[in-house]
Amino acid sequence: MRPRSWLWIIISTLLTIMFACSFLSLPTPSPEVTYIAMPYLSNNPYEILKITPRPDNRLCWDPQAEGYLGGSWEDQKANVPVTSGMGGGMGEGDIADSILKGWSTFEVNPDVPLTGTFHWLYPQTPQNTLPVPTRFIVILDEQQLSGAIEGTSGPYYDVTLQPGDEITLTLKLPPLAPGVHDLVVLNLIQQEPDPNKTVKAAPNRYTLLAGSTPEIIPRTFQPLQKQGSLAKDDPHILLELSLTGEYPFTVWNWPEPYLPVSVSEKLSFFIFTAYTSSIFDINTAAHPATPEEVPFALLTLLDGEQIDFAPEIPVFYGSVSKDTAYTAIPASLGPFDEAGQHELLVLRINYPGLPMCLLHGPSDGYGFDHFLRAQRVGIEVIQEP
Repeated sequence: MRPRSWLWIIISTLLTIMFACSFLSLPTPSPEVTYIAMPYLSNNPYEILKITPRPDNRLCWDPQAEGYLGGSWEDQKANVPVTSGMGGGMGEGDIADSILKGWSTFEVNPDVPLTGTFHWLYPQTPQNTLPVPTRFIVILDEQQLSGAIEGTSGPYYDVTLQPGDEITLTLKLPPLAPGVHDLVVLNLIQQEPDPNKTVKAAPNRYTLLAGSTPEIIPRTFQPLQKQGSLAKDDPHILLELSLTGEYPFTVWNWPEPYLPVSVSEKLSFFIFTAYTSSIFDINTAAHPATPEEVPFALLTLLDGEQIDFAPEIPVFYGSVSKDTAYTAIPASLGPFDEAGQHELLVLRINYPGLPMCLLHGPSDGYGFDHFLRAQRVGIEVIQEP
């Protein structure tokens, strides 16, 4: 049996990050590059996941039959053995007037404001002895929300957690049009960029089904050409930032955490990414779940606030084919307005807009890679002499 819907982390390390100015820019796509709608945009999420539709056209697996949903926060907290780390999330009853339909999936009323209760605990244990500066960020349909946490008006909420602290955040979400919506509450451990581009975070991802017959919200994805092949045992690079677009690539500014850049300089770099299918062992006889393509979204946040990935491109939507060990997306940032240090967080979200109750399948079946990945790098903008 899988764990319940609450997320508990040993301060989980996502991956890495990077840095920028007011926007990232991509070269103008050449004529041969086409943007396509993935199969699931025809409101058939089973096709891209290569799974069998549920009986009676039910979208989600039965949560009671699977046994990993339900229960109050107090019940969940009491049943989680923990020696270190922190955890929490939202469960049954934590989104007002909602129905829990499956793993991290709620049916909500459309066209009305929504209120959610998000729980977070940093227990006092022999391993948890230090204060942890923490930032909470709320992302809805790949767009960061400002003022989404009650008591704040900005794009994030910062708090330093002491061992034994338990906090409850009230989420204020805007009215949702009928459809399938993606909600992420990102818990980000605040730290300076380091040479390894480390990110310690807990991405709590949920699906909000607005209306009784919600449809997938259209997204258009750019197919990416593979540069490395899994069949040839090339390096599998799920997310990495580099100053060069070929493998082996140039590490950002190893061993320094910040890359020096002139105020007037435009910095070119590359975002490597790859195909990823499953996160759990698959019973291939019953669930041959091997998608031919994996769609994903790349988000960029500068100093904790989302910026456009490129001019007139708020979010980059791409797709990678089954044999892609790595491919490099060219990008650039700058020139910069003034000297100073910055950090850029790059997030990769797989299968944006697909219901979590499908991505996280039944306990004896499949599970797709629905976790967020991230990289952080530093840039030190230097004033010209």
